[in-house]
Amino acid sequence: MRESIGERIRSVRSAQGIQRAELAKVAGCTPQYLAEIEGGNKEPSLGLLRRLALGLRVTAGDLLDGVDADREDHLAAYLSSKGDWSKDEARAIRSDIETILRLHHARKAERTTGG
Repeated sequence: MRESIGERIRSVRSAQGIQRAELAKVAGCTPQYLAEIEGGNKEPSLGLLRRLALGLRVTAGDLLDGVDADREDHLAAYLSSKGDWSKDEARAIRSDIETILRLHHARKAERTTGG
């Protein structure tokens, strides 16, 4: 089973020895709200996801790497909860995110192989 976004944030934060309150302060949210995200009860906005990534000194793509992004319905629901997107806009955003993730994975593989 793959990780949720919250589980991924918690595992990266824990691996780096960063306290929840410290990351929450850097990201501009409360420790309680971050606990809700890490517990899977809340989804971070795109802006908060970016700020959390900055606080963890990783990319947003690194946080999404390993997350269950295989379910198109989950991504569509996430997008619709973050704005008043038409179906075409949500489809275009989803396509852009998938392209960014493919690029991220390709670059990561390139760094690993030294190519």
